[in-house]
Amino acid sequence: MESYQAKALLKPPAGKELPFRVRDGMESFAGNEATPSVVTCEGRDHMHRISQWFALLETGVIILLVAFVTGFGLLQIILRNIFSTGLLWGDTFLRHAVLWICMLGAVRAVAEDRHIHIDLLLKVLPPSLARTLAFLARALPVLVCVVLFYASWEFVQNERLGQDLAFGFLPVWMLQLIFPFSFLVMTIRFAARLPGTSPSHREGAEP
Repeated sequence: MESYQAKALLKPPAGKELPFRVRDGMESFAGNEATPSVVTCEGRDHMHRISQWFALLETGVIILLVAFVTGFGLLQIILRNIFSTGLLWGDTFLRHAVLWICMLGAVRAVAEDRHIHIDLLLKVLPPSLARTLAFLARALPVLVCVVLFYASWEFVQNERLGQDLAFGFLPVWMLQLIFPFSFLVMTIRFAARLPGTSPSHREGAEP
């Protein structure tokens, strides 16, 4: 009934044609299957689903690392205090695992917009000046993350030349890849928020 009423309301005058056609209750411009707004919404939904899956992956890895580090640290304490021994590579592993947790936690904080904000001036400045300042406040982390990504990538490349081993046959540089990876993801997420910057809005979800 609603589809029939919509078609009746959009019926063109005699001898004229509408610049769009009605099909299955949805209007579309002549020559196109869907309006640009429909295509845009579908693209956003697709990106949102990908972002949700990536968020679940990040959270799962962080939870597993925290649980494993807690158990492994407890095991090291028991071995040292009760059996007067321990795993030689245990301390090195724990240090790198804590670094992974910190970096992935920072990536997750940026995704949920829970990193540190200093927005006192944005609340007292005029709206036009506040928008400009908000844009600069969003652009600065992008620049910082780009610089840190480049520096961390160079650092990993230098470590790769050294051929140092973390433990077993695992080289140190492979564990240090978390640095450029994290800074790259944070750069993308900060940059994705630049077009929609608002001085009174804090995103609580994925960009």
